[in-house]
Order: sequence, then C-alpha cells, then structure tokens
Amino acid sequence: MTKAFIIIGEAGMRKSGAVRALTGAYHRGLYPVETKNSGVLDLFVQIRSLQEVKKSAVKFIEEMSDEGYNHILLTLRPEGANNYIKKFIKAKWEIISIITFIKDNVPDIEQTYHTINNTDSMPANKIASVIRNLWNWT
Repeated sequence: MTKAFIIIGEAGMRKSGAVRALTGAYHRGLYPVETKNSGVLDLFVQIRSLQEVKKSAVKFIEEMSDEGYNHILLTLRPEGANNYIKKFIKAKWEIISIITFIKDNVPDIEQTYHTINNTDSMPANKIASVIRNLWNWT
C-alpha cells in the first residue's frame, strides 16, 4: 500500500524549502529518510505542488504505481487539495499525515491535519524541525 505525507500551502509559504530541509532533495526523486520508528524509508519526494506542475491526481497515482513507490512526500496548493486527497484514498493510498501552511484561508479538507502558522516568516530548517517532530523523523 502506498503511504503519503502531504504538505498543503499557498505559493510563498515555504513548502518547497521545508521539503528540501526535511529530505535533502533538490529535485523530485527517491531519497532515504531516517525515522524514529520505522528505520529508513525510501521516500519519493515531489517538491513542487502537483497543481503547479499541472499534474492530475490520476496521472500522479499512475506514475507512482508504475515506478513502485511505497512512500511519498508531496505538496499541494489549497485549491483542489481535497479532490486530490479523495483520489489518493480511492486508489487505496494511506494518508499518513497532512500538514497545512495556511496564512488566511483554511482548505476544505475532510481528513485530520496539523497546521503550522506563519511559515512565510520562518526559516525552512525551523519548519522542517516542527514537521520532523510531528512525523517522528530524525
């Protein structure tokens, strides 16, 4: 079963910077990530939001399935995020965690999520530290 970690936020809220600080990734691809509970995860990292790269949920699901990726970190913009998440769930993905970087408008998301406020004024490594604690990553 595919397991997904999702970060949702508007443009300029430091989603990409946080993902890079979390994973060391500068390009989308497979990266090892150390966790406190599960050891090392081979994590596919999608740095830019799927909406920004104009990739539909269906196409992304197909790509991840074709490549055999089991753990995925991806970013989304708030507009349409719930529709992406619904399609991931319909494809039998397990949503491990959703974190939002929201300044004004809370997205319409049916799943439980954590919010980190003021990410637009926080250093990326501080945001990554907060996320590591939430996700039990080292």
